[in-house]
Amino acid sequence: MTAPHVDTYQKILALAADGPPAPSLLPWLARGAAEGDLPHIARLAAAQTALAAMRRWPAVTDATAEVLAVRGTGQPELLPWLAEVLPPVMAYLDEARAAELVRAGVRADAAAYAALRHTGGQVARPTPESLHPLWQQVLAAQRTGLPPLANLRLLAELASGVLDPAHLSPSEVVYLLPFLGADRAGEAGAQMAVAEITDSLGPEGRWYAAALFARTVPYLDDSRRSEVTGGAVLPAEWSELFERLAGRDRSVWKSAVPEIAAAHPALAELDRLADAAADEDLARACAEIAGRMPVDPELKRWEPAPAAPEPIPLERPRLTTVAAPDREHGPQVTLGGPGYEVGGGERAELPGLSTRYRLLKFACPRCSTPQYRTYYDERDLPVCHEDGDVPMRFQG
Repeated sequence: MTAPHVDTYQKILALAADGPPAPSLLPWLARGAAEGDLPHIARLAAAQTALAAMRRWPAVTDATAEVLAVRGTGQPELLPWLAEVLPPVMAYLDEARAAELVRAGVRADAAAYAALRHTGGQVARPTPESLHPLWQQVLAAQRTGLPPLANLRLLAELASGVLDPAHLSPSEVVYLLPFLGADRAGEAGAQMAVAEITDSLGPEGRWYAAALFARTVPYLDDSRRSEVTGGAVLPAEWSELFERLAGRDRSVWKSAVPEIAAAHPALAELDRLADAAADEDLARACAEIAGRMPVDPELKRWEPAPAAPEPIPLERPRLTTVAAPDREHGPQVTLGGPGYEVGGGERAELPGLSTRYRLLKFACPRCSTPQYRTYYDERDLPVCHEDGDVPMRFQG
């Protein structure tokens, strides 16, 4: 290997893998990885299906599935493997190829994605009893033009035709915004979206906030865009990215692929380096980057109703009882008045209630019945009384 190739390889690693690589790099990795690494990248993308704030974003799955479909079209022997690990790939194939794979016997979820997208009669619809109940809802709706969303629960909500944005979490509103539109999401939807983005601007969630902002920005007016960029203190490359997105026109993205590409500050330079790199060096760099991404050992492939991961703990203490300071008790004082000391209320926080709350959504892993809370405590999870007191799982 020549020195310039080594230099390009190291530059790609330095740009893409400063710490744990952002999941928003997965579509880029799917373009440059070697054939043998594509099933692993499909598995990483499948893990993004379960929407979880600052951890997982299903638009990454959508974009990666589209890129992998293009790669698989050039290497048809890979398509059965890709369809097994990431069934949404089937929705991005042409109808004849999708029909051929369905006849060859792909898994039912993959056949369902093919049937959802291709309604010309070539693709055989899977039998209802072979499908998850959510798929039965989607296909029974017989609505044309439904997007092949990787998050099946939200796809079923969209297919129902009676979706109420008021019953969605902020991240769900953002994910469905291209299909709801700004008018249907309303002012409350825009406010929820901006709050979700600004609440995620810390180091762990920066990639997630950028991905949400990219999806949302065609539907935000200038004042809402300024709310995102105005108060954020970010590293230079991320600050420039957010400013660039805020200055974008209001045209909608053609697909999730350019949307996710616009959400990472290094993508333009990575594309330039990829064009200059030898194929084997690019593939080696992609394998190295993908190998640094966390892998869920329980998840082998896309599932219709995946479990959400544990949420990232907020950098704030739990509410707890604080011992009174070891001091003599003087006369009673008024909060904020003469003689008042910070902490004098014995709550280790400023007096009063926070004016910023966000409902946290939990759902039954069996029947998807939701519950909402204003707090998360793994010792006290809500349970589903409709399904034998099963502990619910955090959704976002």
